[in-house]
Amino acid sequence: MTEPRKHRPVWSVSSYGLGFIVLVVVLFGALGWIAYSKLEAIRSGARIGAEREIRTELREAVRSLIEKAQQDVQTLADWDEARQQLSQTGYYAYWRTYRALNDGPLPSRIVALDLYDRNGRNLNSTRTAALMPASIQLDRLGVRLVRENKRAYLYSFLPITESASGTQIVGYSGIKLDFLKALKESGVQHRHLDIATVSVDTPE
Repeated sequence: MTEPRKHRPVWSVSSYGLGFIVLVVVLFGALGWIAYSKLEAIRSGARIGAEREIRTELREAVRSLIEKAQQDVQTLADWDEARQQLSQTGYYAYWRTYRALNDGPLPSRIVALDLYDRNGRNLNSTRTAALMPASIQLDRLGVRLVRENKRAYLYSFLPITESASGTQIVGYSGIKLDFLKALKESGVQHRHLDIATVSVDTPE
């Protein structure tokens, strides 16, 4: 009578060891993938937050520049010498070039300016370069951004009254700024926004 055969175990010690190694690899791979996904989510959130901060800082920089432009054109409108030019236009071209743009109360960020009569016509009849509009639409005063010759310019127009406290309009003042140049030279420090990288992509 023969002895019954003993069943050999299906899994040997080496098989268990290999299975354990595979399990450990899979486990660490899953943990690594989870950690990577969380890291990418954090990075994505940081990028979105930084982009939001950049947009906020850019809006603030533009708003500040617009306010300065409005203050500049108000300074021109309140200047007694500007009012005099509206009634005595004979020396306007000389006053505009040598007084208003170089020796007046206006900052250097202004690249051009002009005065307009009460009908919106430019007083500078001897212009050789169209730095400022020949006329303005009286129903479209205020601030606007215009692209000319591949550069962006900020225009600001405001009525001039017969006196600082008066209400009767005798003419209009207008100034022009190189938008990006003025923005970059504002001197304002930003945590996230790099002003040097700002550009304006609008049609002429």
